[in-house]
Amino acid sequence: MSRGRRQKPEIIEGDAELRLNLFILAALYVLVGLLINPLIDWLLSQGVASDPASLQEAARRKAFVATIVHASWRAVPVLLIFWFAFRIYASARLPPGGMKRFPFSVVCIRGRTAKMFALVLMVVCTGLLSREVLVLVRNALA
Repeated sequence: MSRGRRQKPEIIEGDAELRLNLFILAALYVLVGLLINPLIDWLLSQGVASDPASLQEAARRKAFVATIVHASWRAVPVLLIFWFAFRIYASARLPPGGMKRFPFSVVCIRGRTAKMFALVLMVVCTGLLSREVLVLVRNALA
């Protein structure tokens, strides 16, 4: 019985320009994430009287708004990863079909293995999104 040779894995080279754009986008995401809290403070402090009751109400309102904004902000990359996983699942290929450029060098994965990888990504993203929804519900009920 002759054994078939294993094919060499297909490696898709990463695109340096796309990788730089991805790093710039990630840096902007972090920078805006750091600036959200001072922006919320500034917006909600407009027209607040200095008596203790109004300051306490402003602090309560700030906690509510900050929770919603931060949970939404944290959900953005999770939703992008979920979308990417859905594309992998639909095409049964990593990187997904139609993606000519990829930021990092990867070994091309096809078929069942790619679908399982996509399902794992979707489950992790669903868990992270459910955590964000739980934070929002707890804050709304408190």
